[in-house]
Amino acid sequence: MVRPVSTSPTLAPVPADLAQLRRHESQRSLTFYGVASEHQEYAGLPDGMLSAHIGSLELHIGRLVAAHGITELVTAGPDGYDGHPDHIAVHHAALSAARTALRAGLDVRLYALNNLHRGEVKVRGNTARKLGAMAFHVSQTVGSDLLRWGGSDLYTPLIIRGETYDVLSGDLLTDTTRTMASDRAA
Repeated sequence: MVRPVSTSPTLAPVPADLAQLRRHESQRSLTFYGVASEHQEYAGLPDGMLSAHIGSLELHIGRLVAAHGITELVTAGPDGYDGHPDHIAVHHAALSAARTALRAGLDVRLYALNNLHRGEVKVRGNTARKLGAMAFHVSQTVGSDLLRWGGSDLYTPLIIRGETYDVLSGDLLTDTTRTMASDRAA
């Protein structure tokens, strides 16, 4: 079972009303994808400051994995995909939670988004559906040009060509010296 976890990241601490707005945007986007509100989980941690709360986020993700039998976690790669500190923090929290779950005997696989498009798994999605979901994130998009989401061409390949992910499971997940496939391919 896959259960979305949202952190509503931003680059810097933001007013509470922006955090509320982003949560509302996330809820609407997840609903657009068919995730009922009762299946949406939010950590309630402060925007733009997740690196100070990695332990809390790890515990939150770990509780969800154990309570709902989640077997797959999808997260940003070790660079946060775009270098965003919150995205990097989410990666480290998800990785730690997956390792903890594996040590507890749970079968968990971690998919880490690879920004070099050299990951082990490629996922292509319907461009119209991606744009439809992203349209709900008005506070994080620039104008109406959703193909330049965040004001950067960094996200365009995700929309058009598809995502690539590094996969960690079993011994590969517990090996703390292992690098992502994209790092090895560089």
